[in-house]
Amino acid sequence: MFLQAGQYDELFGILGVAKPTAYDYSQEEIADLDDFGRIIAKALS
Repeated sequence: MFLQAGQYDELFGILGVAKPTAYDYSQEEIADLDDFGRIIAKALS
């Protein structure tokens, strides 16, 4: 199935590329990611 221009006008997901290696986040990075998530969720609600 091919998409036609203008067929969909909502974003349902995001495509990305991830490295196949694990990364251990620091506690500070985890806290920052939590804060960003809260800000984004509040803006979308």
